[in-house]
Amino acid sequence: MRSHVLLIDSDSTMHLSVCQYLTDAGFELVSTVSSLEDGIDVIKFNAPALVLLALTRPIIDDSTRLAGISALLVDEQIPLIMIVDTEEAERIQQCYELGATDVVIKPINWQILVHRLHYILKTHQALNRLAISELRLSNAQRLAKLGNWEWTIKDGHLYWSHEIYDIYQYHEHDASGNRPFLFAAVDELDLPKVEEAFNRALKFKETVNIDYRIKRKDGVLVWLNQQIQPVIDKQGRLTGLTGTIQNITERKKNEKRLTVSGEDY
Repeated sequence: MRSHVLLIDSDSTMHLSVCQYLTDAGFELVSTVSSLEDGIDVIKFNAPALVLLALTRPIIDDSTRLAGISALLVDEQIPLIMIVDTEEAERIQQCYELGATDVVIKPINWQILVHRLHYILKTHQALNRLAISELRLSNAQRLAKLGNWEWTIKDGHLYWSHEIYDIYQYHEHDASGNRPFLFAAVDELDLPKVEEAFNRALKFKETVNIDYRIKRKDGVLVWLNQQIQPVIDKQGRLTGLTGTIQNITERKKNEKRLTVSGEDY
């Protein structure tokens, strides 16, 4: 399947060159337009795989539409390759500030450009697949009231998934990013066994599973299940811990109701 390319450039010679070299390399020129306004229309209705934009003075002066097309390409997750006629660092920097994925300098080496475009598309598609995978994982974790975390020994950095912030009812700026923060909301009656579980995972490099309670910011006690796993490198050294946290409050309530119901008989 050929990847569709949109060229925005007023130079008719450039149109011919793009059509010749990119078609031979497996691309399909979906359209060639000379203005940003026409380019925006093509993007909205044809969704090209990538856009080639010649950054000429008239286009630079049309700052409103230039910002608009850059924002549109970000929203649509379409790579933008800007073509310039100078090697000036200031102009190259300007391209990236305007949202360019890559910058090509005239005169164009078409063989190299073709390889660059294939690489950009391949990388972009991989990033899109990763983003979709992460979104699916996040949705699954949210539905299961499940989150994951990672802690590294070397720098003491602590990572929480968004779902754990939801479980604890914290905002991301509330987190201190270190291991003690994991214990901050633990109910004082359960804190000793939680600390013991972490110490056991660190000392014996073993997986530990534990149920305990936390007090959320609204004062409500919530039951959590946490599985803690050691992270071991190829030399057998412990480099950190990783874990999952799940809200099991409803399960605990059901267990309590069943226990009370059983005592009635």
